[in-house]
Amino acid sequence: MAMKRNFLINVSLWMVLTLAACDGPGATLPTPQPTTALPTHTAPPPVTTTATPLPQATPTRAESPTEAPTPEANTPPINSLAPSEPITLSHIYMLDATGGWAIGQGGEALDDHILKTNDGAATWEDVTPPQPLDVAASLGQAAAPFFLDGDTAWVTYYDRTAGPLSIPLAIWRTDDGGESWAASAPLELPGTADYHQISDLYFADKGTGWALMHLGVGMSHDYMAVYGTTDGGATWDRLIDPDADGGLAMSCGKTGMAFANESTGWVLGDCGGVVPGTPYLYRTDDGGQTWALSELPAPADVPTLFESDNFDYACGANWLGVLSRTESVLIVRCLDYNASANQGWLYTTDDGGETWSANALPGTYNNVGFIINADFLSLAEGWIVSDGDAGGGYLQHTTDGGATWTLVKKLGWIGQLNFVDSQTGWAVAQACPDTDCFTRLVALVDTADGGGKWNEIEPMIAP
Repeated sequence: MAMKRNFLINVSLWMVLTLAACDGPGATLPTPQPTTALPTHTAPPPVTTTATPLPQATPTRAESPTEAPTPEANTPPINSLAPSEPITLSHIYMLDATGGWAIGQGGEALDDHILKTNDGAATWEDVTPPQPLDVAASLGQAAAPFFLDGDTAWVTYYDRTAGPLSIPLAIWRTDDGGESWAASAPLELPGTADYHQISDLYFADKGTGWALMHLGVGMSHDYMAVYGTTDGGATWDRLIDPDADGGLAMSCGKTGMAFANESTGWVLGDCGGVVPGTPYLYRTDDGGQTWALSELPAPADVPTLFESDNFDYACGANWLGVLSRTESVLIVRCLDYNASANQGWLYTTDDGGETWSANALPGTYNNVGFIINADFLSLAEGWIVSDGDAGGGYLQHTTDGGATWTLVKKLGWIGQLNFVDSQTGWAVAQACPDTDCFTRLVALVDTADGGGKWNEIEPMIAP
């Protein structure tokens, strides 16, 4: 179950809704403060966690590594947050009703922190790795994490401004819940790139993983590289880049990457209507060495949807949740030019992606950008937030794989959903005040009845 708890964070959410409806129909969510209005951050002493070498494994793609060095930089690490400091979460990854991980910020600092909770998300421990601050990055760093379980996690940082790197790029790993971290050997970077931004990390187990790195954009292209590791992240090999694409097209914006097992995985994309036909969904069956376009079947309600001469629709693969080695859910979103609205379809597979079945999603999806606000516990049960009216959204629930949907609640927000069972869940609710999306309102909310009632949590660093 832990594998699916890693959502895409590389694309900004465009908020057009106002926060409301937390306690019942028509009730109002306590108004959260904009992140710019949080208490001023007072930097405590630098974090004292020591980066230790990763346990040595015998990789199949590279020589056995020597000691993995800490990235060298003449700058201090990201400061740890102070006890009792209020924090704002941007992503939450609960593993059960009490324990989980999150990404968050404190005060006015823009650096992302890795956080852990053991009390249902009320208080958090700052377990951020000793990532050196990049003095050339005026907007700090942002994390692209993968949380395998309560002890094992990986994270890397990139410049929010997408500027050039001024410190070595490494990927951090912990095997003890963040008490200590080890840095990988610096990644070998392609020679020509506008920037080096890792947006997705994904691991099939404690040894085998992948990283998706963006290198530049232009002329409807999103240039990228795919890296692989077989030694738990101590060393990384570049498998794919623009000069050796291995069948993985550099065209179209990339919306994510996920793997079902050590061999089979997908890179998702959205071409924005530039390339009609089947959505950008490339599959590998050899661990990322070679890729081929997956031909999705058109949904029964629109049998011509993916035909190459159908310019009435622009379709993209926007979200993929891996539930097990054979079971995954995929959301395809298509802009209907005639109706000027986005429609979504839920695709499910129980044979590792060999075959897919499609069901139409309820409502429209105009306000969610590239990220679909969805979460699934199984192929049968899941939730999604669709567009609403008058600045609202609709929380929909299915127990039959999307064949039918039940309206749970009208919401006044959209955001990342995180359920651990049929009743218990959290959401990072986000909205724009007065349509001003440069100052987002963010609130952490939870539910104990499957989404019928949401309560605000005011998270803070544990005293």
